[in-house]
Amino acid sequence: MSDDDDDDYGGDADQRGAGDAHLLEITEDNFEDLAVASPVPIILDFWAAWCEPCKALGPILSDLALTYAGRVAVGKIDVDSQGALAAAFGVRGIPTMVVLRDGEAVIEERGFRGRARVEALFAELAGA
Repeated sequence: MSDDDDDDYGGDADQRGAGDAHLLEITEDNFEDLAVASPVPIILDFWAAWCEPCKALGPILSDLALTYAGRVAVGKIDVDSQGALAAAFGVRGIPTMVVLRDGEAVIEERGFRGRARVEALFAELAGA
């Protein structure tokens, strides 16, 4: 991976596990195309590289995004570089997860959630 790939999927390359290419980096430029127009529910993960709870949540989201691929998508939004998106969703603390279904925010989770809660969210969204 080249140095300019560092932020392609929501974090430094060395902080991502192998296979994190399935996570979408959401920016102001691609928000409409990737998030609003998503054919499946999408969990928007508002995070920052310096946020310790975000670092704990990241691998959980990555793992579950693989498990639920094609049924639930995950978009990573770096609040330091995408402040306007964070402000548009009223994000005041991180991590924050916002679920979009058919382009509308339907669920919001603030703060770190353990694996069991996040997995239940994925299952609910996937209709499992």
